[in-house]
Amino acid sequence: MVPTVSKLWISILLLSLAKAFHQGWSSNVFTLASDIFPKNVVGRVISLAGFSAALTGALTATLTGIILQLTNSFTILFVIAGSMYILSWLILNWLIPVIEPITQIS
Repeated sequence: MVPTVSKLWISILLLSLAKAFHQGWSSNVFTLASDIFPKNVVGRVISLAGFSAALTGALTATLTGIILQLTNSFTILFVIAGSMYILSWLILNWLIPVIEPITQIS
């Protein structure tokens, strides 16, 4: 909706709401690691997630530039960004159908 809004303050409000929802998503994802993994490996799991996020962010920055050069529009980027939450949730439910603590790591 943001690219189609003509009023600046409405677009700022929508982007602010999106950022607030992103923080809620992030909090739940980080809590998920401590809900599943034993205390002695939670730090390692979060570090691996942080590394993966940084690598993905670097690749996404390049892809963003390419998309902007080709389309001169942020619309596709907003659609991709919004779709990632649904895709992530589906993958999470596929990989972890039942959230329960892991008792043994080999």
